Amino acid sequence: MVPPRPHRSQEDSAGFRVAAFDGTVFFMADVPGTSARGPVAPSVRAANGALSPYVQRRRQEFVARASAWLDLPEAWQVTWAAATGRESAGRARVRVDAGAQFLLELAQRDADHHETVLGHSAFGALSIVSPRGGSGDERRSVERLLKRVLTTFASRSEESFKELLAGYADVGRLEPLRDTTYRMAIYTPPVTTPFVRLGFRCNQNCDFCWQGRDWPDAPTESYEAWVDELAAAGFRSITFTGGEPTIHKQLVPLVARANRLGLRVHIQTNAIQLRKPQYLEALVAAGAHALFVSLHSHDPLISDAMTRAPRTHPLTVQGVVAGLKAGLRVELNCMVERRNAGTLAEHARFVLDEFCAAVPENPIWGVWYTHASTYFDQGVWTSAVVPMDELASPLLNAVSLLHSNGVRPIAWSACGFPPCVAHDRPELIELLDPEAMHEFQSEERSFAPVCEECAIKSRCPGVRPFYLERFGSRGLTPFDRVPDAPSMVDDHAFPELGSRLGQPPRPNHMLRVVP
Repeated sequence: MVPPRPHRSQEDSAGFRVAAFDGTVFFMADVPGTSARGPVAPSVRAANGALSPYVQRRRQEFVARASAWLDLPEAWQVTWAAATGRESAGRARVRVDAGAQFLLELAQRDADHHETVLGHSAFGALSIVSPRGGSGDERRSVERLLKRVLTTFASRSEESFKELLAGYADVGRLEPLRDTTYRMAIYTPPVTTPFVRLGFRCNQNCDFCWQGRDWPDAPTESYEAWVDELAAAGFRSITFTGGEPTIHKQLVPLVARANRLGLRVHIQTNAIQLRKPQYLEALVAAGAHALFVSLHSHDPLISDAMTRAPRTHPLTVQGVVAGLKAGLRVELNCMVERRNAGTLAEHARFVLDEFCAAVPENPIWGVWYTHASTYFDQGVWTSAVVPMDELASPLLNAVSLLHSNGVRPIAWSACGFPPCVAHDRPELIELLDPEAMHEFQSEERSFAPVCEECAIKSRCPGVRPFYLERFGSRGLTPFDRVPDAPSMVDDHAFPELGSRLGQPPRPNHMLRVVP
């Protein structure tokens, strides 16, 4: 996700009257020359930049260690370099800019060497990889200095050499990851979501998940720092996600920490652990406020196939009911693909019968229908994605059923589907605010050529690029005029927003504002 551009701040927006709710800025008055009614992304880029690094810090720590071990000149700019593929074991690399640019590689003596070997010690080899750039004088200077580095290399002990390679391998486990994998404030209309990811372990194993289960956790002190920093940045809520956050031993203390800092705590979960009374009580006592629960089918067999965790469907159902009875706000997420697309109406009916009817004093707040961005195995995605024209009927039946029973369906968000799926049922559409979409940029969304003529392109998040590669413009029908549809407004943490805007809240406090 590419963070949105910062918009004008309150201080330099003469004529604006703004209020922030749950990290999303709502313009409360029109501004000359603009269309400013509706939600707009806050300046999340600055907030992300202020969060403590983890991946980058680990890489910098290794670079400093390797530079000291080799006694590299301080004037050289040394950065992390990945050694990937089957030959990555038993070696470490750093990138050097010393006028000329090159990679320095340390490798065990018995490793294959396809680079220029500068010299050997009793236990390893030092090589230079891909030298390029720099003047002739600069390159000759580098060669003289490398002779000194080689002397230092030969003087080091085998034990310290092995420790250095082990340190590189440990940091190398982070190679697929970025700091924003662990924590980030992101804007996906209609909501701004600051999240902290508590590792990648999970008690299910969904094949549509984009994560690697062996990716490493961050340390506890990093999680604590990110909670503190998000609160200091002015956010009003936080989402703990994973993996599965409820199996992480630090979730309860982190929830308590966030609650003490005034953050409303949301947990993205499969709810399996929440069926355990003692654990749920601890989570509620710590200050948990809301759950975002993955429930991808009403049918246990379909659920088992999607989650690859047999017999866990009833455990999730029990956890949802327990969360509702404990007074937590619960929203559901249904990731739509080939295996469950044809039974979405049955899923909606299941939600009404098993949750809303069972706990009428605290019904489900909303059901999100989402479109997976990437699978860990993209080959699975190719076979699982459903073309929009096939998806339309079952999706609209589910949306209509929930809508008519007072449960808000969220299908047209930046995580969901383009509104043209409901081209013939515009009464079921909620349109994203054009100001919000102006602030929204994502490498995960694209438009087909046919979309260029659509009257609501400025209010549409587009589709996944992989969809266009697989199906082109199939199922995408442009609107020739803007349908009479309400705007989607986020009151994610502040249900009183409706009264502040002079609009009565809808059932479950989900607000719709007609432009």
